[in-house]
Amino acid sequence: MTCQKHLRVTPSVMKWARIHARLDVESAANNIKVSQDEIIGWENGSQRPTMSDAIKSAEVYHQPVGVFFMSKPPIDEVISILVCFDANNNPIYGHISFDVPIEPGYLERLGEQLLDMERSASFPFESR
Repeated sequence: MTCQKHLRVTPSVMKWARIHARLDVESAANNIKVSQDEIIGWENGSQRPTMSDAIKSAEVYHQPVGVFFMSKPPIDEVISILVCFDANNNPIYGHISFDVPIEPGYLERLGEQLLDMERSASFPFESR
């Protein structure tokens, strides 16, 4: 089963990811298995990809899917986060590096959107 919910991705980031992967619109569309009009729509904001489209785009563009939710295309700096855990698995400090640049507030916005999706989802096996 594929997810048909349309995502609020950032058009300029979608275009940046395609160009960063050195793909023209035709090649991107062929690899993602969508029309060229859909790629153009995602990049100009007139259309939104489904979760399935975003996942496939991330694979084709060699980016994590979360990059599409950034408010603007990333810059060349990469932010590292320091995290570590004690004996009870509580975070103290340590180091995690991200493979893509991350802007302030990005993870919070992504988490909020995913929570919104989860809240609005209706599953046949779940009672509400």
